Amino acid sequence: MVPIDPFSVTNLSFNYTVRNGSRFDQTELRLSFNNIFDSHNITGVTPAVKGTTFVPNGNDVLQLLPGRSIMLSVTFAFNPKER
Repeated sequence: MVPIDPFSVTNLSFNYTVRNGSRFDQTELRLSFNNIFDSHNITGVTPAVKGTTFVPNGNDVLQLLPGRSIMLSVTFAFNPKER
């Protein structure tokens, strides 16, 4: 078993729903910031040398947290007005 230090990730999200009675009433806007502090902690290790105790090796395969990312999502709602 490979020991992995605990870590945390900070994310931030904003959501807005358009409510103005227009044709695009109920359209949703979402803005997300993931891994704000750009952490690259180790989340997993595949040891190069199998054994009962883990000994760090230059050929170990590491899985790291992905870097900072920003995502914008728009969900359109189209409400045609009645005549």
